[in-house]
Amino acid sequence: MSDIRVLILCTAALVASDHALGADAPILARANLARFAAPSNPPQAVPAAVTARPTATPELVEGVKELDARRNPLKDFRARFAINLKRKGRNYALKGQYAGTANGDFRLAMNWGIISIIDVACKGEKIDLWLPRKGKHCKGQRQTVRETENDLRLLERVGCVSELFFPDAWSSHAVARRFEEKDGHCFLNVIERCDGVLVPSRRVQLGTYKNRCVVEKTILYEKGKPIGAVEYRDYYVVGGWLIPRTVEVWSSAKTRISLTVEGIAINTGRALDLEVKAPGSAEKADLAETLKAGKIFE
Repeated sequence: MSDIRVLILCTAALVASDHALGADAPILARANLARFAAPSNPPQAVPAAVTARPTATPELVEGVKELDARRNPLKDFRARFAINLKRKGRNYALKGQYAGTANGDFRLAMNWGIISIIDVACKGEKIDLWLPRKGKHCKGQRQTVRETENDLRLLERVGCVSELFFPDAWSSHAVARRFEEKDGHCFLNVIERCDGVLVPSRRVQLGTYKNRCVVEKTILYEKGKPIGAVEYRDYYVVGGWLIPRTVEVWSSAKTRISLTVEGIAINTGRALDLEVKAPGSAEKADLAETLKAGKIFE
């Protein structure tokens, strides 16, 4: 398939996603595009490297390489947050605890004061969900979460360390990425093949000219359709690691989750507790039915 046809297909999908995600989403312009090679250490095999066109400056290329390599030394990660949950025009102040590994396993718990709201763990392709206020304990496949419109769909996708704190400019099924420049900002459009068709996988907004090696926003897609966005702000250095202090996740204008880091521990070598703390007496509920019922955070 020619570059022109690839660009037409992916541009149409990206423009549609900008409208679907509202005013906060960047508008895709008919702009300068450049090809970037796949990361040097991707999770799966990727096509051969592609040379960047002249519009991709050496500084930008180096910034993207740094972005790709940033998570490589990562082994384990712990964090605690102050959380602002915005839902249907109301704001809720929560606290959260997070633990994650380099292979993508993680656990996230949220509390409202002394009241536990949710405790969820993803390990491999399995998910363990405990909803104390509903008294429901669910176990199942992560694919069930991805295939259902629900409050956990985006969190399951971005919950791993390499998305939530070290945003990725690639994906496991990606075949190419294109650089775009618009209004002084840089974007990487990551493209994958779905059922034989080239579709967008993610659209990554890089920092300004002076700080292109950080990610400001990522719009995520499922089978070419946008499912939400993640915004990263207030980067700072912790023990040599560049970490966003604030991460905001949203799938619609009605629900946003803002995580503000209050404490971090990286590569401690201690075993992570990735087990959900559901009592044995908890009701065993069907995962798909619980997700479809909605109101996960209520």
